[in-house]
Amino acid sequence: QLLASLRQTSKNLPGLTEQAWSMLDEAERTLKVYRRIGEGVEPDSRRMAAQLEQATRNLAELTTELRNLYGRNNAQLEHFVSEGVPRAEQTLREMERVLRKLNTLANRLDQDPSLLIREPPPAGITVPE
Repeated sequence: QLLASLRQTSKNLPGLTEQAWSMLDEAERTLKVYRRIGEGVEPDSRRMAAQLEQATRNLAELTTELRNLYGRNNAQLEHFVSEGVPRAEQTLREMERVLRKLNTLANRLDQDPSLLIREPPPAGITVPE
């Protein structure tokens, strides 16, 4: 049985050897592809790292400038927040009221355009004297 097994193995050995060489060739080709990819990526990664570093510096400079701007204008900003914002809210409410009145007028004129050339009839009732 051992001899029969050895014979069978020796018959299969050339095919197995060829498969092993084929796998090694494929592995070598794969490694070459990865090397080429790595060589192509390396300059890009250096360039991207340099761009990222520049962007970080720019962001740090912007942050410093914003802090300085806030420091110089802190009093004005606080005044605007404490007085300007409430005034703006009041103005917006007044504008909303005026727009509602204009909308009412536009609706009335849409229903009766003659209001532009004649006086509207008096509202209410007349009480005799």
